This record gives sequence, C-alpha cells and structure tokens, in this order.
Amino acid sequence: MLSASATTSKSVAVDTDPSSITTTPQKFNNKFSFDTFNSPFHTPSLFVTNAPIKNNDVFNTFYANADVFNHHNYQNQSYHHHQYANQFTPEFYGIMADVESSGTRTPSPRNESLAIATTRDDLFKMEPPFLYHQQHQRKNEQTSFQPIFDDINGRNQLMEANEVIQNLVRQMNQKNIEIERQRVTIVNMQTTIANKDLEYKDQEQAIVKKLNEKNCQLALYQSFLKSKGFDLSCLVEESSDSSRLFEFSEDVSTSKRCGIIESDMSNALLDKSCSSSLSSVSNHTTSTVAAERKVNSNAIEYRRMLDKNVNIDWSLLVDRITKETDQQASIFMQQKLKCATTEQKQLIFKATLEQAYELMTNRFGNFLVQRQLELGTTEQIEALVQKMKGHILELTCEPFGCHVVQRALDCVDETSKASLVSELLVRIPETITHKYACHVWQKVFEIRWQNPPPPIMKHIHQSLENQWDRVALDETGSLVIQNIFENMTEIDKRPILNEVLDNIVPIAKGQWGNWVVQHVLEHAEKNDDRERAFQIVINESVQLSMDQFASKVVEKALRIGGQQFMKKFIQYISNNNVTFRPRMALIDIASDQYGNYVVQWLINNACEEQKVHICRLIKRHMVSLRGSKYGQRVAFLVDKVLRNHEITTYPTGSN
Repeated sequence: MLSASATTSKSVAVDTDPSSITTTPQKFNNKFSFDTFNSPFHTPSLFVTNAPIKNNDVFNTFYANADVFNHHNYQNQSYHHHQYANQFTPEFYGIMADVESSGTRTPSPRNESLAIATTRDDLFKMEPPFLYHQQHQRKNEQTSFQPIFDDINGRNQLMEANEVIQNLVRQMNQKNIEIERQRVTIVNMQTTIANKDLEYKDQEQAIVKKLNEKNCQLALYQSFLKSKGFDLSCLVEESSDSSRLFEFSEDVSTSKRCGIIESDMSNALLDKSCSSSLSSVSNHTTSTVAAERKVNSNAIEYRRMLDKNVNIDWSLLVDRITKETDQQASIFMQQKLKCATTEQKQLIFKATLEQAYELMTNRFGNFLVQRQLELGTTEQIEALVQKMKGHILELTCEPFGCHVVQRALDCVDETSKASLVSELLVRIPETITHKYACHVWQKVFEIRWQNPPPPIMKHIHQSLENQWDRVALDETGSLVIQNIFENMTEIDKRPILNEVLDNIVPIAKGQWGNWVVQHVLEHAEKNDDRERAFQIVINESVQLSMDQFASKVVEKALRIGGQQFMKKFIQYISNNNVTFRPRMALIDIASDQYGNYVVQWLINNACEEQKVHICRLIKRHMVSLRGSKYGQRVAFLVDKVLRNHEITTYPTGSN
C-alpha cells in the first residue's frame, strides 16, 4: 500500500484546476532502485505487491506534468513533441497520479472498453494501457519493462520486412502458376502420346489385315492360274547383281488362253489393288508367265524354293554361306537335301564339293557338310573324305572343323576311318589335350572296329609314356583318360591306370585330376586296383582331407567305401601316433578350411556308435575348435549330437 502522504498529494493534484498547475518541474525521489537485471526500465514496483512505486525515473517520466515530460531528453524528442503534445494534458497527468495512488490495480481494459469509457469516473477505474498487470508478468516475477514510445526506425524496418514478405509471396505465387502450367503441359503431352500409341496400334492392325488380304488374293491368283492349266513351279526373283537364283517356265497351248488369262489377271489386280503385279502374257505359242516380286538378295524366300521342280544356282548359295555366313542359306540347303531329287542332290553336292574345306571351317557351313556325310551316297562321302585328307590336323583343331571330323568317323567305312586317324597320330601330345581336338580323340576311342583295329593305343602309349599324370591334370586330358577307362580294353588302359595309381596323391590335388581318381575309386574293374586306391586315401588321409580338391576324393571314398572303410579311416585319423603332431589328426582336419567338411560328413553319415565316438573325441578339444574360424562349424555339430548323450570329455570306456 502507498503511504498517506503520497495519497494526499495525489488527491490534491487531481482536485486542482488544470490551469492552475505550475509548469515548474517537480522533483521526485531520484534515488534509483534497480533489480537483478540492472535495467532502469525494469520496475519491480509495478509487479510487487505493496511495494513503493515512486523510486525510479520511469515514475518521474510517466507522472510528471506536460512541461517536465516534454523537456526530457529522449530519443526522437521532436517526433513525440509534435505528435503527442496535445494528448498529454495536465488533466491526463493528474488522472495518472490519482490512479497510481488508488491502491489495488484493476485489470487492464480491452480495446472495446476504452471506446465505451467516456466519463472521468470510468477512467479512474481503468489502468493505463502501457502499464503491466500482474496477470501478464512472468512466473518468476522477473520481466523487463518495454516503453510504449514510437520508433521511426522500427517502423521503417517493419515496413521493409513486410514488403519483402509480400515480394516473396508474389514470387511463390508466380512459381506455383508456372508449376501448374508445366503440369498441365505434361498431362497434355501424356494424353497425346497415349492417343498416338492407339493410332499406331490401329494402323498396325490395319496393315496386318491388309497383308493377310493380299496373301489371300495371291493364293487365289495362284489357284486361278493352276485352274487355267498352268504348272507354276516358283516365282522369278532377282538379286542385286541382276543374277537370277531360280526361274520357271510354262507352256501355253494356245494364244487365246493366254489372252484370257492376261485380261482376267489385269482386271483382278486393278480391282483388288494388289501390291505384286504379274507380267503380261505374250500371244506367242510359247510364253512365260512371271510374277516378279522384287526382293533383296539378303531376304530370299527359301520356303518357296523347297519345291522339287525348282532349279537353283546352288553355287551362289554356297558363296553366300562361305562369304556372308548366311545361316538361312545353310538351313535351306540342309532341308533341300531331305526332299530333293537325286539329280538335285548331285547338283548340291557338286556345288558343295568345290568349296568343301571352306564350308567345313565355317560356322554354318559345317552343318551342311555333316548333313551330306549322313545323306550322301558312298561315292559322295568318299569324295568328301578325299577333300579332308591332308587337313585332318587343321580340321581337328578348328572349333567347327572338329565336328565334321567326328561326323566323318561315324559315317565313313573302317578303311577311311583308319586313314583319318593315322593323321592324328603325328601330333599326339599336342592334340590329346587340345581344346577341340580332345573331342575327336574321344570319338576315336569310342569306335567299335569290326575288323582288327589299328594299333592306335600302342602309338599313344609310346608318345605319352610317363606323361599320363600331366595329361590327367589337364582340363581336357582328364576327360580323355576317363573316356579311355570307359571304352578301351584292359590291355590298352593298363599302362595308364598304373601311372595314375602311382601318382594318385598329386593327381587328386589337381582341379581336374581329382575327377580321374574318383573315377578309379568308383569304376575300376579289378578289386585290386580299387583296394589300392582306397588304401592310398587312408594312408594320405590327413593331407588329402586338408586340400581343396583332394578333399572331394576323400568324401567320394567315404561315400562309396562302406562302413568298413569308414571305420578304418576314423581309426587312422584318431590315432595320436600316426603323425608327429601334439594332438590327433582329427582335430587338425576339423579346424581346416576344407577338412571341416570331411569331419561334418563323417558326423552326419556315420552310424550312431561311430558318430558318438567321433564327437566325444572332438569334445576334448572344444576350446581349440571354438577359437577356430572353421572349427566352429564342427563344434556346433558336436554339441548338437551330444545333447542327448552324457556330457563327458573322455571317450567311452576310459575311466
């Protein structure tokens, strides 16, 4: 609450006539009281209950008379003086003083209350709008006072900011309009494209329909010509160099019939608008009726040339195969050989024989030569063999010629076969491991001779003695050896088998040689050879199991060796005295990158007793296995197996 003296002075100031108020600056309490914010514009007296309000210069400013207020040195003094001089009357300051001394403050009125309050009594009940009320202060009662005085710079900045915002809004609206226009344009383009697609599909359907109609009309014209007595063998077609591939001729009995045909065909063409025109029929006794369809030489209609009565320039087609690698020409000539007459087959063979070697080494021509070897007569086949002689080595090493040699070995007689094979014996080491020649050698080993065979294997053994291990390690050589094991007699393959068994370990470690060893383990005819191979696998089981390719040989032996071999294998790798290692070989194999697959196979496929025995042996070394990248797989499998058995780190029977 305010003091009594302050209340009395303020009451006197209010009751006094405004004209009698002196303009002499009144002196108030000039002792400033700043709060914790150290700001002269923060007045705790306005917010703290029962606190003295007249203890800072803000009160002096707000409750001074007009002269004192106007003479204070504030920023923008001239602006306030001219704009607000008439508003701050002595009566107004008297009202402010009386309101300040009225004690408890009333809530600040709303804007509409200011408009309604017209009497002086109402003004006494309202607080000035620039004073803060307690309900607007912060919860910690620490708020800064903000003066109400106008600031031209602030207004200018606000106006500039408003203009900037308006410009941004206009730009945004323009961008939105442009985006909308682009969207509409894209939608229109998509619609246009869709319409064009529909139009193209309609046009395509119409073209197909017309094409079908023209084909029907062409068939009708051909039947019409046949009904008139013409024997149409084919149509005349011209190549780019004006050379005719085939032609046909017709005999017309009378010129009257020719005239009728000419008139009927011309009228039909005019009515139907047929794309292919028939040439006019002459009025001579012998005339030629040609329906020339101008076709490019690269798009020959071979289907029309399959007729038996067609005479074709076969040499030209052979040239197309050898020079242009024309696949369709090769297919056509192969099909023609099936349905051609004897005379036509002879013409085809004659044209083929002229360029036999070129066709044999051609991508598509080799199939034509193979078909002639199948369907040709004995004389024709013999003639082709004569063309091949002297070039067997070259053809055998050719990617396409090797197929022709293999076909020839199937089709020619034994004398010719022996003659062809004899050329291969010149370079056995090079050809037997060749990428393409190895297939020819496999065909040689598959030949079933009716008469005593030539000494082929004798020459091969002489050339490859003590070299079969090298052949077995080769990609194609391993296939040749397996083919020999399957097709040759015991006498012929015994030297090879002995060399393989003597070098079984290095061969088993080869990428391709391991397949040879697996073949011996599984398909060796004599039990002695199989037992010898199995025993070598057991004796060298440690190094074989830990090799990338030899481990496949070990798994093969375990798979086909039976329980007896598996028992010997497990006993060997579980014996600590086998190697000079501080632990049993089984643990080393289980920790290896490739050997762990062998141990996993043993655990998964062994009988229950052997499985538990292996797992108990491995259980003693679980710490080592779990610390190994590859042994972790075996350790997991061992835990899974021993889950239903007693947990022990010792084998069964040890106490």
